[in-house]
Amino acid sequence: MDIFLITGKPACGKDTQADFIAKKFKAKKIITSKLVGNFLSNTALNKIKIGNSVIDLEKQRKIPEQGKLWNPKLVSFVLSKELLKAIKLKKSIVISGSPRTLAEAKDYFDILNKNLNKENYHFINLKISDKTSIKRALLRKRNIDDSAKVVKERLNVFKKQILPTIFFLKKQGVLMEINGEKTRKEIFAEICKKVEKKFKC
Repeated sequence: MDIFLITGKPACGKDTQADFIAKKFKAKKIITSKLVGNFLSNTALNKIKIGNSVIDLEKQRKIPEQGKLWNPKLVSFVLSKELLKAIKLKKSIVISGSPRTLAEAKDYFDILNKNLNKENYHFINLKISDKTSIKRALLRKRNIDDSAKVVKERLNVFKKQILPTIFFLKKQGVLMEINGEKTRKEIFAEICKKVEKKFKC
């Protein structure tokens, strides 16, 4: 079994590469935004206690339209369950859009490092420029998340909150950095090349 976690700037191609990985490595695809969004939609609770923190779920439900990130403890709480479930069932999964904060990165790394060998989990960062991020997002125009104002806010969030996770994973020696400016197939070929030698892509 293998676990893949893909992060990067807005519109870097996380979902597309997750599709390719899911098909090639027979992995279940999980989109972080949908997973947490479904949790928030399906729970009747207005507040939830995680550790020593009480999280206001009503406020969390409004986060996406503001271009900000959900409370990292909430995201980690939801996603950690998926990681542990996959490990228990020995099922490969690919997670698009995580980790997004240093707290999440530490939680996921701790879980994976304790339960799997390093060759069985892969943190992937798809690197693109701010210009490319904005251009791709505006071309999609699928929802409110893709407006120029929100994309720029998300890029600011990336620099403040996601970059520290990338530095942390680099320091641990578990980050796979991929040039996201290439074509979809070229990006996937680079991922395959850098994954494990036991796989032939």
